[in-house]
Order: sequence, then C-alpha cells, then structure tokens
Amino acid sequence: MKSVWIDRFFRHSGRIPLPVSWYARLWRPPVIALCYHVVSDEELPHIRGLYDYKDSRMFRADLRYIKNHFRPVSYEEIEAGPVQKEKGKIPVLVTFDDGCRECHSVVLPILREEGVPAVFFLTTAWIGNQVLFHRHLMALCLREVEKMPSDYSRPLLAEWGASFEKRFAGVEAFRTWFLALRSTRQEVVQQIAARLGIDSAGFLQTQQPYMTSEMVQELKREGHCLGAHSHTHARLSELTAEQMAAEILTSANLVRIWSGQARVPFAFPRCGDGIERHFLLALRRQHPHLGLFFDSKDFKRDVDFIRNRVWCDQRAGSHEKTNLPQQLRTAFHKQPFYALTS
Repeated sequence: MKSVWIDRFFRHSGRIPLPVSWYARLWRPPVIALCYHVVSDEELPHIRGLYDYKDSRMFRADLRYIKNHFRPVSYEEIEAGPVQKEKGKIPVLVTFDDGCRECHSVVLPILREEGVPAVFFLTTAWIGNQVLFHRHLMALCLREVEKMPSDYSRPLLAEWGASFEKRFAGVEAFRTWFLALRSTRQEVVQQIAARLGIDSAGFLQTQQPYMTSEMVQELKREGHCLGAHSHTHARLSELTAEQMAAEILTSANLVRIWSGQARVPFAFPRCGDGIERHFLLALRRQHPHLGLFFDSKDFKRDVDFIRNRVWCDQRAGSHEKTNLPQQLRTAFHKQPFYALTS
C-alpha cells in the first residue's frame, strides 16, 4: 500500500512543482550535498561539449537560494555530525570537483562575498598544469572537428574509420564514438589530437586550465576544506585493489601536505559504482587521515562513511534566477528508485 501511495505522489508531483521543503519532509535527508565542477563567464574549450556549467550570476543566485532556504555548513561540521537543523533549515554542503582554475579565479571571490563555505576535491596530478586530462583533450579535438567545413572533415572521418575499423556517417557519429572511449584507450585520443595538430603542452602553458598548489593553499587559508578526487581521475572500478589504493592515498597525501588538514575527505571520480565498500572501510581503518567519502547519487543512502551529492552544473534558463529547486526536485524524484534498488 505504501509503495502505491509513493508512486501516486511522485506521478502527481511531476506535473505540479511542489515546494522543495515538501520533498525534504518526506525523505528527510540529514544533509544536502551539492556538486559543481566549474563556474565561468567564458567558453572553456576543454570543457565545452563534455558537460554544462553555470556562469557567475547563476552560481551567485544558487548561493542566495541556499542561504534563504537552507543552512550552509562546512565539511568539518558534517564530519563531526550529526548536523543539527536551525529554525527547520536543512544543512547544505557546497562542493567542487576536479581543481579547475576557475575555482580560484571565479568561485572563491563569490564564496567570500556570500559567506558560504565549500569543499574543493582535487585531482592532484592536474594541479600545477603538468598534464592535460584525456577527456579535456577530447573536447579540444571535437572543437576542431566540429568547426571544419565538411570537405575537410569527411576525409578525416574516413581515415579514422579505416584506422579504428569504424564507419562514421558524420561528425555526430564520430563524436558519439569518441566520447564513449574508455580511459584505457587514451592512445587513440593522443593519435587523433596529433593528427589535428593540437599541442597539449602548449595549451597547458598558455591556458593553465587547472589550479596551482599556491592557489589551492589560498582556498584553504580562506577557510575552505580541501579534499582528494584521486590522482589521475581514473575510473576506480576498473583498477586492481592496489591501484585503487594508490590513486586514493596519493591524492589524499598530497592534499594533506597542501592543506595541513588532519583529515582529508575523498570524492569518487565519476562515481563509486563497482567499488567494494568493505575494501574502502579497511582502507580508512589503515589510514585514519581519510575522511568521509562522497559519491554522486543524489540522496541515495549508502554506508555510514559515504555521502551522496546532487549534480548542479546544469545551466539555468535565466542568469538571475536559480534552477536549484528544479534540480533538487529531480533528485528527490529518483528516491523511490534508489529505495527499491538499495
């Protein structure tokens, strides 16, 4: 009977946008954790086409919505938990993944002006701009291909089709195949980038897409928490236990050096699917400096040391109006599914 009531409730609420507070009362999340990657007022060629991102006015509107309807909290408050509501307001944690330069140049000043704390999860191999993430290189490749006249792109697609035993009907078909490549096939990305004349080292030097260690230390001095996001952004579920431990610990140890923190939280690159929780539990027991782990499954319940987050990069329709209510409603709508599959 309860499942029927829940099904009817969510089918009805999908047609009528109920206040977020109604969903929160039903599912009662102890904390709402939000996940961003980058905020920029400019087109970022290494991210364009991979995922959406908000501009500075949209992000500021999000923060003001959070301040008006929730209670922004720090990571330290959550780890010390349980976090108490104040005047009925649910605690909200703002987080950023990867370590893009705009976290320092764009995000930090806005957080300072709005008085909101955040956690910055760093892919530590990228800090200092010594290596370009293969998916960021993919975005640069696609940008070059998509702006080519068809007379130029058609022979290239035929050439790559012959090399990789594929048949590309057009640029869109190539794009779909290219973005689906596993991280184990980075040599293919490098081969295509070389054919297009893309200079990764030059891009890193001139554009500096990632933060430096000095920049991340400034985030810490301003009161924000630094977290680990693996060393190379590898898909952890594809690694051996030893490789997985190395990715987590290398990243956490570097963050510990940069931040001086006794405890370092960790956010899974992509997601935590396929990773045995008992392995992570043993790793945390062996290395007490590892803090809470963060995943990307909205409000799904997990083991007690893992918190899930709501992805919030999708752009709003207006520069001045937040779309967080819609994003939170969408996340809450998934709860019946998560409840049934947990």
